[in-house]
Amino acid sequence: MEKLFLGFAQRDITPSGSVQTIGFGKADPFSRGVMDPLAAQASVWRQGDFLCCLIAVDHIGFSARHCAQLRGEIARLLRITPAQVMLCFSHTHAAPNDALEQSWFAFAAEKICQAVREAAQQCVPVDAV
Repeated sequence: MEKLFLGFAQRDITPSGSVQTIGFGKADPFSRGVMDPLAAQASVWRQGDFLCCLIAVDHIGFSARHCAQLRGEIARLLRITPAQVMLCFSHTHAAPNDALEQSWFAFAAEKICQAVREAAQQCVPVDAV
């Protein structure tokens, strides 16, 4: 059996200013300060010629369009198919509304791609017993 390799990286995706949030019903949906920062974590797994990527994002869930866009960008970056890229969301109820906060989504997507690049470059062999 071929050796399994794993790489990991994390980036801060906390917005720098007030944004419209998503995930809860509140009369005023705009953020005011930061209680806890938001992060995106990337893990890249490789065994032989097979590669896949798992991204964990502190968010309730991106729109279907943004998920497809991000999975496509990561797939191109890693030279794999979008089916080999999985997005997982922590289900926070205080994240930027990605459908309305386009500049934040672009910022977050770039940070996520940076984390994926770093994770892919830092793959090391792993053993599981």
